[in-house]
Amino acid sequence: MISQFTWPNFRSGSDKDACKVIIDEYKFTNDVKYGKTKIFIRTPQTLFALERARNQLLPGIVTLIQKTWRGKKIRQYINELEFKFRRAKSMKDFGKSILWPAPPLSMRSVTKILRNVYNRWRAQQILSRIPKHDWPQMKLKITAASILMNKRYDFGLKRKWEGNYLSSPSENLHYTVFNDSVNNLKNSKHFNTVLFSCFVTKFNKFNKVSNFFYCL
Repeated sequence: MISQFTWPNFRSGSDKDACKVIIDEYKFTNDVKYGKTKIFIRTPQTLFALERARNQLLPGIVTLIQKTWRGKKIRQYINELEFKFRRAKSMKDFGKSILWPAPPLSMRSVTKILRNVYNRWRAQQILSRIPKHDWPQMKLKITAASILMNKRYDFGLKRKWEGNYLSSPSENLHYTVFNDSVNNLKNSKHFNTVLFSCFVTKFNKFNKVSNFFYCL
């Protein structure tokens, strides 16, 4: 390994020839004798010099081997991900049910980024099936679901949300009065849109009922 001509493989002759290449490169030719299967070194300084050269190269070789091994494990992981998610786009849940393989240690931080990329892609696939004019309503439903899930059995998730209910004749018999009042407020308070309005029933601690309307 201490010669570029013999590392990692020597293809120009026998092992004896490889030894001669190393000895000649380090100019120790006059300090050695070659037997049939052994090499005889006259002075210990020559042996120590060869050992030092070897020890200096070891850290770099270890780093190279580790780098190569990590690269192999990363490629295996990416190939496994590609195989698992190959048909995710055609699946009903866009691959949500697919179990992610355990990442190698060097990929753990990157896997978090890959999961975020996948989640954004999956969200885009879901939204692509929903008309754009319904996206604000979908955003409200997602927010409500994150707050009310497991706290309330039904909060109208499956029906269309109107938002400004008091402006609708099906919800408010006096909708014209409400709309006129809102228009006056728009002119005086300078706002554009009513995000949400509805009737509210309030119970105090004595069970006394008070009716209000809520407008946001």
